[in-house]
Amino acid sequence: MSDTTTSPLVDAPPAAVAAGDGADDSPPLGRRLRLAVLAPLLAIPGRPRRHVTSHGRMGTTAAAELLGLQRAMLWLRAFGILVVLGVSPAVSGARPEPIIAGTAALALVVALQLVAIRDARHDRLRAVAILGLVGDSVAAYLLGQAFISSPEWAQFAAYPLLAMEGAVILGGLGAAASTVASSAAFIAQYAERVSLGLASGPGLAVVVLAIFAITGVFSATYAGLSRRMRGDLTALLEVSSLLAQQETPTRIVQALDTRLRELVGARIRSFAVRRPDGGYDILRWRTPETRVVSHEAVRRLSFHLGHDIEAEVRMGRAMTIVIESARDEPVVTALGLPDWVRAITLVPIASDKLLSGILPVLWDSPHVPSAAELDLLNGFAQQTGLAFEQAQLRRARELAATDSLTGLANHRAFRDALAARMSESRRHASTFSILFCDLDRFKAVNDRHGHAIGDLLLHRVATAIRTAARSEDMVARYGGDEIALLLPGTGLFGALDLARRLREAVLSADIGMGIDLTVGVAVYPEDAADPESLIARADAAMYAGKRLGGARVVVASELPAEA
Repeated sequence: MSDTTTSPLVDAPPAAVAAGDGADDSPPLGRRLRLAVLAPLLAIPGRPRRHVTSHGRMGTTAAAELLGLQRAMLWLRAFGILVVLGVSPAVSGARPEPIIAGTAALALVVALQLVAIRDARHDRLRAVAILGLVGDSVAAYLLGQAFISSPEWAQFAAYPLLAMEGAVILGGLGAAASTVASSAAFIAQYAERVSLGLASGPGLAVVVLAIFAITGVFSATYAGLSRRMRGDLTALLEVSSLLAQQETPTRIVQALDTRLRELVGARIRSFAVRRPDGGYDILRWRTPETRVVSHEAVRRLSFHLGHDIEAEVRMGRAMTIVIESARDEPVVTALGLPDWVRAITLVPIASDKLLSGILPVLWDSPHVPSAAELDLLNGFAQQTGLAFEQAQLRRARELAATDSLTGLANHRAFRDALAARMSESRRHASTFSILFCDLDRFKAVNDRHGHAIGDLLLHRVATAIRTAARSEDMVARYGGDEIALLLPGTGLFGALDLARRLREAVLSADIGMGIDLTVGVAVYPEDAADPESLIARADAAMYAGKRLGGARVVVASELPAEA
């Protein structure tokens, strides 16, 4: 191939391949100048510039964070080694042995880091991070010893940085431990300088120790806030995942209980769903029992507390009640609280901007949540409100596709499922069957015993057919006493076998009314290639059986084409 051979995509002008034709997507002038200066320095002869980067296997968030930290610390330690080796000869009175030992400690940590970064395992990265903190502490002490006789000794007191490193790796505990260790090392070295007659007065020691303390407190506080925010986000994402998977309410409450216990020490054992009459159904995850709190009970509870609970939660305000056993017995009784509860926070749950429930958060001490804790609780309540909305939408869709008398799918749902199944079968060249069933002598039952008995019998027969069908089959009430079935992946012989089982199930469900079942069978694509024609063939087979006296199974392929 000639070197001049080009690809249309590669040679296309930027405007032709950019997202917005004609737009000026070039970098600003300052950035272009920097690129022009740096490009020759960054260019590697013999290697083409890479346009595609292949990323490594994605790991957990914690592993990715540790990996980023180790890469940053690797460059910092390498830079520190170069600085120490470059500055040491210029410092008078520097001791070579501690310098060598300190740089060796840093070099060892760098070597361990290279191995850990290459492996990228979370446990190994964390172990190296802790060893790195120890190595940095040792190196800082040794370098302090190396320059302890120098007038510029205070310039090499890098101990405050260790508190920040400890906070990032081990949180508040790491910051506190690093601060205590650094302070002890500094005091020991300061005492040694005093013994050498080099100390410049206690003022320096006080200032440095104050800096240590301030840095340690700040690092520990920042680490605590960072971990708290990460934990809150993880908890909200977990609950969102459960909602997306349409988990049961009890499973969601159980997840909330676990997360809140880890984050703020609170518990959730239930949630209250608002009833149309103003009362609440309290659903628990540890027991299937549902406790009902009537609207009158809510009013009495509000009177006892001196606060209108309904008005507060309607306005989106959470309420915390500190429980005193002697005074608040009505609260404990009305809400069914465990004996260990010393406070309860009622967090409103809104669905479509309307109050749909309350999230009761239990505390084992007389605790009033902080603003940050309330933000977390409100986040959980909002997620629960979304779950309520999704459940209501699912229920509405189910009702729209369900026959109210039998609980089976309705006429419209069956036709929609048939069209979808036929489209899929066309794509995959697969087969399926439909059954049309009609109850024999059902009209006589209605005429003789009334529609109430007829409805009861129809419901009983529908349940028997649903039980006899397979889990993957769709069973629908097509109209009147006609029941239709959609059998995915089923040919003629499988459909005939199921039709016979349906007749046996109906005969077993009969309560002395003398009913039986006539079934018409049609198979795709043998009998018809479109939904309307397939339904017509199954319906014709069923009515052919009715004309022959009923109580039989008739196959559409045995009928004349015009039937």
